[in-house]
This record gives sequence, C-alpha cells and structure tokens, in this order.
Amino acid sequence: MRYYQVLLKEKYCLSVGPLTYLSAMEIIPGTLVKVPFRNKEVAGLLIEEVAPFEAKGYELKEIVSIHDHLLSPAQMSLVKWLADYYAVPLQKAVLVCLPGELWKGTKELRITNYELRIGEKEHVLTGVQREIVEGILQGGSATWLLHGVTGSGKTEIYLQVAKEVLRQGKQVIILVPEIALTPQTSKRFEERFPGQVAILHSGVTVSQKKKLYQEIRERKKNVVLGARSALFAPAHALGLIIIDEEHEQSYHQDQSPRYHAVTVARKLQELTDSILILGSATPSLTSYQDQEQKVVLLPERVHGGFPDIELIDMRNELKAKNYSPLSERLQEAIGEELAQKRQVLLFLNRRGFASTYLCRECGFREMCPHCEISLTVHLSNYHGGFDPEAKLICHYCGFTKQPPSSCPRCSSVALKALGSGTQKIIMELERLFPHARTVRVDADTMTSAASYHEFYQDFLDHKYDIVLGTQMIAKGLHLPKVQLVGVILADLSFHFPEYTAQEKTFQLLTQVSGRAGRMGEKGRVYIQTYDPSYAVLRHVVNHDYAGFRAEELGFRQEYWYPPFCDILRLTVYEKTNQEAKKEAGQLKDLLSREKVARNLIFELLGPTPAWLHRRVGKFGYHLILKVPKGEDILSQLVTFMPKNVMIDRE
Repeated sequence: MRYYQVLLKEKYCLSVGPLTYLSAMEIIPGTLVKVPFRNKEVAGLLIEEVAPFEAKGYELKEIVSIHDHLLSPAQMSLVKWLADYYAVPLQKAVLVCLPGELWKGTKELRITNYELRIGEKEHVLTGVQREIVEGILQGGSATWLLHGVTGSGKTEIYLQVAKEVLRQGKQVIILVPEIALTPQTSKRFEERFPGQVAILHSGVTVSQKKKLYQEIRERKKNVVLGARSALFAPAHALGLIIIDEEHEQSYHQDQSPRYHAVTVARKLQELTDSILILGSATPSLTSYQDQEQKVVLLPERVHGGFPDIELIDMRNELKAKNYSPLSERLQEAIGEELAQKRQVLLFLNRRGFASTYLCRECGFREMCPHCEISLTVHLSNYHGGFDPEAKLICHYCGFTKQPPSSCPRCSSVALKALGSGTQKIIMELERLFPHARTVRVDADTMTSAASYHEFYQDFLDHKYDIVLGTQMIAKGLHLPKVQLVGVILADLSFHFPEYTAQEKTFQLLTQVSGRAGRMGEKGRVYIQTYDPSYAVLRHVVNHDYAGFRAEELGFRQEYWYPPFCDILRLTVYEKTNQEAKKEAGQLKDLLSREKVARNLIFELLGPTPAWLHRRVGKFGYHLILKVPKGEDILSQLVTFMPKNVMIDRE
C-alpha cells in the first residue's frame, strides 16, 4: 500500500493540515480523490506521497475513488510556497488555486491539439516595439519590466509576444488591475485570438467558472485574462505571464492569504520556465530594483507627444472670489473643448456628494459606528434642491443612515455637508455647461463590468461630452477624442499616512494625465491644487519619472524603507480600543524578547492605531517590522506569534 497526504475542505483541516490515507494505486499529486471522513465520503486534493509509517492508536483508511488531475506540478509547488511565504495554512493556499466550489469531479479531460486562430488585421510595429518583441522572444525564460510611457503601445507588444508563445503550443495569462475597468484590453485580445480567450472575474458564476477551468485544462481556451486571481487558473502549459499596470495596489489581496500578484507571478515564472512581462508607465520602485529582471524602455508615444501639464493654484481662486470647485481656467478650457466638439475627462478621487456631514456649531461629525471614519453624503436626486432620500454611507463597511435634522450632540440645526464628491461636481458641471452631455463614473454608478463596458462604448461613440470619474477612469483607458484632462483636487492623495504616499500620487497623476492627447493632437492637463509647491508635482509636470525615482529612492534609503528593506505589518483587532492597544503592547514585548533570544535582525515600530483604526466593529493596532532585504524571519515569527495576529508582508 502507498501512503498519501490528502487535504480536505473541512474546517478540521484548516488547523491540522492534510490527513493520511492509503491506496494501492499510484496517484499523481494534484489529483481530486474521494475519501472517508467522519462517516461520510468527501472530496480531497492529494498533496503528496509520504513514507510508510506505523499508525499507533488509530486506523488508516483507504482512498475510495480517484477523479480529475486538477493542479499541475507547478501549481502544487506554488501552493506550498504560497503557504510558507505568506505564513498561512496549506488549505487557504490551495483554495486560492482551486476554489472550494470546484472540488467536484468533472467529465474526463480531453486535451485538444488546437489550431491557433489569429485576427486578420495586420499590425505594424514601430522600430522600438519590434526590437523589444524580438528581444523578449529570443531571451527565453526571463522576467521583463516594460517601462513604457502612456500611449507608447505596450498592449501591442503584449499581443505580439502572446501570438508567438501561442504558436509554440503554450498558454498565456494576462492580468489587468480590474477586469471591469479595462474593456478595451479584453476586446483587443478577443479580436486578435478569437475563441481562445477565457475571461475570469468576480462576476463569473460558479457554473461558468467550472466550465472555463475545464476548457483551460483541455486547451480549448489558451489565453486567460482577468484580475489578480486569474494568475491561479489551470493553464498547465503556461508559457507567458503578463501583468499590465504592475504598479497598481489592486494586485495586493487584503484578505488571507495576503499575497501580491507580482510576487506570486515571479515565483510562477520560475516554476514554469515561462516569460514574465511587467508593464507600466510608472513602475513601482520596488519592482524597478529587482536586479534579476531585464528592463526595456518605450520612451515615446506612438501618436504625438506628451500633453502640456499646468498647475492651478486654488488659493488664488479663493482670493478672486471664485468659490466653484472648478477654476476659471479649467472652466474656460472645458468651454473651448466643447466648442470644438471634443470630449473632456475630469478626475476627482472622491465619490458621493460630500465627504462629511458636520455641525457648524459644535464641530460634531457623523461617523460610522463600526469603522470610526466619516460617513459620506450620498444623494439619490443630485439635480439640486432638498433630497428626502439622501443617505450617509460608510465607504468601508456599507453602514447607512438618514442624515439627522439636528445635531445629536448640541441639537443645533446648523448642519452642513462639506467637501466635494463626484455628485456635487456633476451638479456644478450641469450648472456651468447645461447643454453638455455629462456622465459620472464611480463605484455608485458603475455597479458591474457590463455597466462599465456600456459606458466605455458610449463614450467612444461620443454619446457624452464630459466624463467625471474616480480612479476608474485613470487606468489604461484609450480615449481618442480627449485632448483635455482636469484634476479637480490633486491634494487628496498628498498626505496619505503611508511611506508610499508620494509614489502613489506620482503614479495616479501621471496615469490620468496620460489620457490626454493620445491620437496626435497636443493634449492639455490642468491639475488643481492648494499646494503647488508639493515636490512630486514638479516631476509630474515635467513627465520626469527618472527624476522622481532618484529623489524618492534617496528618501527611502535614508529612512530605510523598501526597496532597501522588507516590511512586515502585524495587526491585531479587538472589541475595544483598550483591549487592542493592550494586546499590541504585549505583542511588542514578545517580539522584543524573541528578537534577543533568537538573534533576529529587525527594526520594530509601533504599536500605533491601524489606518482603519476601527473596522466593522473592532479596533485595530499594528506594528511595523523593517527587515533586511531577503532576510526570512517570518518562518521564525510564526512559531511564537499568537494566532489572531494578521500578517501582511507586502
């Protein structure tokens, strides 16, 4: 008899790991099996064969039946690495690659010898694009950082490399920050490789996902396109991984296992001997520092040059008694564009009508009772006047309440909605430009991938003149009729309490500026700010990534932040603030003692209140560990760390 470790979906295995079963058959790791467990038969994933041993005090049971081979050897190696690297139970790592609803036997796999179908339209590359494509294809298994400015033709490079990899009989995975936000990417891949594309995202039903996974394993679908979880699709003949906009924060998962798709992709590339392309106009500083990858540049746009970027000091607008959220210069520019029958894109990274509901007598703010953050004012009818259906909404947990008519603290009726969200700006646009066709694009109006796709096509067809949106419109959109971009309030991202605040500001403003003037004509960008001296803005205006990178790396090196070290964030949440603070303090004492006892090297910061100090009814405190680059201390920390500590290593 052979001895096998089998992982079950049962809660029992979350803490104890795989169980041992017997079989006379030789079974490949990654195979779905049925086994007896507590007087019933359940599905399990065979992890590995182990050496025979004597079972004392209990009887080993036999595997009942053998079903599909679901995970490839590379995926099996990946889930073991995932569990170890991110310090999570093996069951959680496996469920990332194989969601629980897919642990069911399917029909017998029939691997297809597919005939590659490619769209008929010819695509001419620029000289630089051709050199990059040839270099990547001749470079073999490697990681490439494709640093291409906005509008430089990165997607065409992806398509050309994918075509050659598919011709070699291999499969391709393409990640985008959010599948609902990049309709043109899916359209271009489907046009180029008709019938070959499997699109995976949160809107796919269980039955649809099961069918797509089957088609990917059978080689009927050989191009997998989706958000971060698409990286774990069963592309067993993987030859190419592409991560577009690799700098985006959405590639980080904030639930256990708290993985980062770029880090996992680097490991998957290594396990599969495939090609990995990381593409961005504003690469993350951490990615850029990887010495083992090859960096290639696309410094020029395919059509035309960079837009002119101008800063508008909103303090001068107040002095001139212009109390509109739109400066006089931006209003004038919008009017000029509308007169020329062109479209305008306006960016404000704050949805809703107003950011807070405040009593002007005593300063009381309406806060979420569960998360301790300001409730945002949302209107149902945002065309002006009193709205009886107005709501106060928490953007984190979704808590909703009616706005009070008097202050709960002092009973004053001097209540006011302060701050401008997208709803309020839309009202201002309709007042200033009553004949323009406006559309608001944020999480309140674009509730599904389908609604976003419909908006994007309508905008391309010029059914709208002005689009106002949040980050949804800042990522990767190709808008050929847009020459003018306006940033309503750049200051919103300046002082976010993270060491990455300046980097995120530069990336966001550069990306949204890149939507202007992509089809030859000179674009214009107006960035409104109350702090035009903010250092990052100088680099944005000058399109100077190299200058920003050098300046920011100097700051990171001086204060020992990534990429010069690794960071671990340890967070505890408890029912009361006092309990959370006390437990975090005890954790700090424990870490300090173990640091000396085990001769560990790290710098310990905190504890301090977590960024979301109160999250869905619990209070949080975190500690930051700065660890020498490449030093793996997590494996030692988990041996003594309390089980309720949330660990995030990226």
